[in-house]
Amino acid sequence: MRKVSVNVYQFDELSDDAKKKALENLRYVNVDGACDDWYKWTIEDFKADLSLAGFMADNVRFTGFCSQGDGASFTGKVVNFKEFCKKTGFRFPVNHDKLMTIDLDIRISRQDWRYCHKYTVSANIYGYDNTNTDEVNGAMALERFVNDWEVEQADILYSKLEQEYDCLTSDDEVIETIKANKWEFNSNGKIWRDKQ
Repeated sequence: MRKVSVNVYQFDELSDDAKKKALENLRYVNVDGACDDWYKWTIEDFKADLSLAGFMADNVRFTGFCSQGDGASFTGKVVNFKEFCKKTGFRFPVNHDKLMTIDLDIRISRQDWRYCHKYTVSANIYGYDNTNTDEVNGAMALERFVNDWEVEQADILYSKLEQEYDCLTSDDEVIETIKANKWEFNSNGKIWRDKQ
């Protein structure tokens, strides 16, 4: 039998180089593993904001934050058209009052399952008379508007997610997690586990 003695250090006791190594080794501690649902509340808040605008999101997806094709998007439907128009500022180009009485089915549907950025979904409008020029023109204007609105909302969501991710992976947040968990390190900045 042999006895081995090892020096272990609190984060603040490490050399500057060892601190850098510790931070890089633990960079994603707040967004991976047990913390892989870090985005949950941001998405819930986003869905709540959409519901205030008369839209019910049923599927919100994102990838991020450093690759081509990263982004956010959502699917769902308008559940309160008058509220949607009021909150978003949409107005039909002609015969506004008549077109507002049509029971339109307004949906945003996913077109691509490989990616999830803002251009992988599109608006679809159902329930209008496709033989009525005013209704066709109104539906086309509404479809363009909803597509533009979705892109704008997806950009807002992605920006919020990216800000939160950047914050959680920042030096300050990683150090706070290290200290809160009272993790110890060997002299080169590798986390020390008692059963190594």
